[in-house]
Amino acid sequence: MSSISQMEVFQQTSYDPYDRHTYKVYLCNGKIKHFEFYDDAKNFWFSNVRKVNYLNYITVEDPKQIKSSSGFKNQSK
Repeated sequence: MSSISQMEVFQQTSYDPYDRHTYKVYLCNGKIKHFEFYDDAKNFWFSNVRKVNYLNYITVEDPKQIKSSSGFKNQSK
C-alpha cells in the first residue's frame, strides 16, 4: 500500500479552453514555484511528489482584476 494519501479528484464539466487562474506550489524550504497553467503545476507536483520533505502545498490564485475607467460614475455631486 502506498504511503501517499489519496487525492480528491474532480470530474471535468467543460471542454472549453479556460485557465485564467495562476498556481503556486509551496515547497518545504520556503520557496514558491509560480505556474500560469494548471497542467504545468500538476506536472511539477506529480514529478516531485515522492521526494521527501520537498512539496508542502499548492494554491490556486484568482485572476487579477483589471480596473477599468469606464462604467457608471456617481453624478450626484
